[in-house]
Amino acid sequence: MENWLKGFGLKTKKTNKDSTKSSDIGTVSVQSLSLLDGTSSSNIASTSNANISSSSTTTVHKFVATEIDRPNRPILQSYPKTDGRNFRSQWFDQFKWLEYNPEIDACFCYVCRTFITTETKETAFVKTGYRNWKNALEKNRGFRKHEETSTHLVCLSKWEEYKVRSTINQEVSTLVNDNVLSKHRYYVRSVFEVIQFLAAHELPFRGDYVKEDHSETGLFRALFEYTLKKDQELQNCLKCIPENAKYLSPEIQNEIIEIMASCIRSEVAKDIENADVPFFCIMVDGTRDRNNAEAVSIVVRFVKNGVPTESLLDIIEAHDLTAEYLTNLILKTLNDNQVDTKKLLSQCYDGAAVMKGCRGGVQALLGEKLERAIPYVHCFNHQLHLIVTDLVKKVNSVQKYFDYCARIHKIFSTFKFKSYYGGHRTSRLLEQRWTGHLKVTEVIYNNYTTMIEALCCAMNQEFEELDGVTVVECVGLVAIMKSLSFRFLLRTLLKIFKTIEPADRILQHRDNGLATALPIMRSVYSTLQGFRSDDIYNDVLRECCDLLPDAQDASFNSADNTRGSKRKIKANVHLVDYVVTESSGIHQVECKQLYFEILDLVLQLFDTRFFDNCSLFDVIDKVFNFSFENIDELANFINIHPNIVNVIPSNEEIICVKNYFIENKIEQKDYFITLFSLKNAFKKTYNLFATAATFSCSSATCEATFSTMNRIITPYRSSMLFGRSCNLTIIPFEKQRLNKIDVDSFLKIFNSRKNRKLQLY
Repeated sequence: MENWLKGFGLKTKKTNKDSTKSSDIGTVSVQSLSLLDGTSSSNIASTSNANISSSSTTTVHKFVATEIDRPNRPILQSYPKTDGRNFRSQWFDQFKWLEYNPEIDACFCYVCRTFITTETKETAFVKTGYRNWKNALEKNRGFRKHEETSTHLVCLSKWEEYKVRSTINQEVSTLVNDNVLSKHRYYVRSVFEVIQFLAAHELPFRGDYVKEDHSETGLFRALFEYTLKKDQELQNCLKCIPENAKYLSPEIQNEIIEIMASCIRSEVAKDIENADVPFFCIMVDGTRDRNNAEAVSIVVRFVKNGVPTESLLDIIEAHDLTAEYLTNLILKTLNDNQVDTKKLLSQCYDGAAVMKGCRGGVQALLGEKLERAIPYVHCFNHQLHLIVTDLVKKVNSVQKYFDYCARIHKIFSTFKFKSYYGGHRTSRLLEQRWTGHLKVTEVIYNNYTTMIEALCCAMNQEFEELDGVTVVECVGLVAIMKSLSFRFLLRTLLKIFKTIEPADRILQHRDNGLATALPIMRSVYSTLQGFRSDDIYNDVLRECCDLLPDAQDASFNSADNTRGSKRKIKANVHLVDYVVTESSGIHQVECKQLYFEILDLVLQLFDTRFFDNCSLFDVIDKVFNFSFENIDELANFINIHPNIVNVIPSNEEIICVKNYFIENKIEQKDYFITLFSLKNAFKKTYNLFATAATFSCSSATCEATFSTMNRIITPYRSSMLFGRSCNLTIIPFEKQRLNKIDVDSFLKIFNSRKNRKLQLY
């Protein structure tokens, strides 16, 4: 018996042996039908949601259509005969509601079977099946009698309504009147906007639960209640919302937050798909959050509408830190967000061995899994930091200098000392960022006199609150800071660090990539090379002496002579018979040696890390400066990716573009913008520039996501699960995309997630 229902996509329930049989027409008895989802045919339609306002005077019903949107109408060469008569396929043209099941040789009314709302005495066309072919076309019997019944006419109108709504892509889960649906949507939209505001501004949602009042405090509740007071329409909507469907619970909050983050990730993936050129780069970095979970930030870079863009794709929790695991994690994230890995152009990470290893690192394994070589760029910010840390490690005097700076920071950060010191606060040295070295050097140089005065006051015991240990330490720091060695290193390192700072600043911006960073790095390198002269050295020495005009610099390392020297410094024998009224120059020789030692080491590190044997940098620089004559000079660029050949312009187009730039006096910095405005004319030349602009050189955007995450995971929110903290990081970090979320699209996603108590569509 069950087989005949398969033609309708239906299943049966067991029938009673005493099932009713029709006495005047041929039927097959079936107790009940159910749809694919288990819904009984008697329950296909029911009264509308109880959420409708009791004041409504219109009785509204909802119906659920089958998954088959049209009647089952098999056209057979011959149909089974009963008493010499059989079903005819021509009847399908006369009765659009008619359907036939060859398994039992019976016909049904599709609209009544699908959209019936009440029990009907005429069960043949709904439950049991009709096959009295002799009377099928009689005037007051059979098909014609059935299509004139009120039940059939109501079901037929519902079918027509269903087809109209399906045509305009409107869901037909209910026939609740538009006014009530509009109120439901307005209410949920208001909840969405409150959550959107709090998440975008990195604000906490929940507060403490007050047992006495049985209420929960927090910004979410407070802001929603404030909105409710100000919005009269929201108050009217709340009247038809049941108590168990107010959507203010933490679970609903988390679900809405997750949908927001999902919409943002989808928009990022769409932008990659619709980018100006079919390429993107990835930047990956990791850190431990305040809950000790390993967070891996994955950022993508692409060019859209002539603008290089870096967007956060996702933040994933890593349960392992091996190269194999991280590689699979990156690929899984790209695939989950429907990002085509065939478009991956390059990769940018820091210098950790697990990431940059040329054999077993992530950069190597990623190329193996994608079966092609993918260029790897060592993060420029990280390389600048390594230049400074290498300088500290390799030059003993520089290492001692920063040890002294750390002690100065500790002294001036104490509570007792702050009240006597009126200068700027010092900065502690950071293991991950070289900017800490710059800040502490800059603060000491700009507040040198004020610091010396404060330390002298402490040394003379003018501060009664200070203990003896602190006073002794102040005595030592005064001697160190007054020494020529400290003052000379202070001024020399400040000059070098301030020269490097512009490169670090430009690398922090999300729209600057490899093409724009390389000229800056070259200008910094050229500036440092210019420092290698006696004139610049003399200026540095004079400026360090001006810090303490009254100092008598008898020896370069006068502050370090307390431990004794292996070699005793002697005066010039030719000056024994003379009275010396000026410095003999011994300390100046030592200063000069140290100055050029530091400068040469920095230049060497710069050259090794940024300009030594890097064909990728050279070809990117050549493309963005338009310094090539023909496409033969771009051979290394073409080999980077199999599809780059599609963006290479012809030699004739290159000549036209160069002539246009010359005739219109276009400056080099405006090449890319000009080509974007003329991309319809010089399409491939623009695509070539856009491809070069896609290359990234810094993972600073990844580090910025960690800063956002640290602001969100406050001590009061330490119990937050990683998934929620990840979503709450994505939302404010991509605030511009959040503001562009289509609320109607959000409502449809929210409505489709579960069986909602409030129907929205």
